[in-house]
Amino acid sequence: MRRPSSIRIAAAVVLGGLVAAVAGAAPAYAVTNCSSWQSKRFALPQKPDHEVRMKTCVQRDGNYLRAYVKWEETDVTDHSLGQKRFDMFIVGTRLERYDADIAWKNCDIVGDMNDWFYGTGTCYTAWVHSTLDGGWTGDSTVSYDIDNDGKDGYAWGLTGSPVLY
Repeated sequence: MRRPSSIRIAAAVVLGGLVAAVAGAAPAYAVTNCSSWQSKRFALPQKPDHEVRMKTCVQRDGNYLRAYVKWEETDVTDHSLGQKRFDMFIVGTRLERYDADIAWKNCDIVGDMNDWFYGTGTCYTAWVHSTLDGGWTGDSTVSYDIDNDGKDGYAWGLTGSPVLY
């Protein structure tokens, strides 16, 4: 019978301790507040309608906060046509404190909206360090331009997240 070497035993002890330390390291608290899902059906000229739903969230993990907008395509009728639906589709999300912008991010998802798949995704701001409590919200706006509708772009202001106290 072969005896385990002291190197293998030490590695197992170190790795076991490392795993326990990582698994046991939980944040002080993690909280997420989100708006309800908000849907919009886009009437596309000479193409099937397209529907998307989105919700805006604010998240706190210890002393770090961020905002994000989550999106899902919910009705991609006759998606096999592969036709271009939008010239522009940008989702912008903002982390705010008492309505003052703290961090923001714009995500260009026109490729996803023009793809023939049912897409889902999330656009996150960067994490922001703060020990301040209260007044934190996420807010989002969608800027889009429908292909071949003869009009300029549109803005869809989403309802923001509930306040994180």
